[in-house]
Amino acid sequence: MKLVTVVLLFVVVLYVAASVNAQATRSPGTAAAGPRPTTRRTTRRTTVRTTRRTTGRTTRRTTGRTTRRTTGRTTRRTTGRTTRRTTGRTTRRTTGRTTRRTTGRTTRRTTGRTTRRTTGRTTRRTTGRTTRRTTGRTTRRTTRRTTRRTTTGPSCNDNCPPDFQPVCGTVFREGRFINCNFSNQCNLDNHSCRRREVWISRSGNCAQKSSNRDCA
Repeated sequence: MKLVTVVLLFVVVLYVAASVNAQATRSPGTAAAGPRPTTRRTTRRTTVRTTRRTTGRTTRRTTGRTTRRTTGRTTRRTTGRTTRRTTGRTTRRTTGRTTRRTTGRTTRRTTGRTTRRTTGRTTRRTTGRTTRRTTGRTTRRTTRRTTRRTTTGPSCNDNCPPDFQPVCGTVFREGRFINCNFSNQCNLDNHSCRRREVWISRSGNCAQKSSNRDCA
């Protein structure tokens, strides 16, 4: 741009010099000496005007181009930075929200499934163990009690004296009274103990004795 400006100025100067020479050739002698100051003033004015116009145009063109270039670069840089920042922030926010939502849902689903599975397994195991323990204990206790009762039975006195003192024993069994004769009170008590029944004794033999099957 500076080279163009210099060339234009040089052309203008040559044009002005040629005009001055032409006027000097037309006006001979003293007549030409008169207008020299006017010619110089006109030349300077024309040169200044042309220089101003040319310089202004060149300056405006150069300034406009430089401004557009600088503005474009600055705009692109600023826009790029702003876009990257905004995009980065938006992306991070969106990604964070999506990640938290997805993670929360997945965690709740997985936790629920795992809890249900673990609880079910633990419940079944605990219930099975408790049932087996309780059943085993109850079975063992019942078996021991039944065994003791069956094996040991009532502590009845089987050694009765051979004295003969007859007594009549009466018991209410299966909706009827049963009368049996015993040689003495010891044998009656022993029979009552083995049968686990409550017998009522009276001295002497029974007036009406029941069958031997009932008295056995």
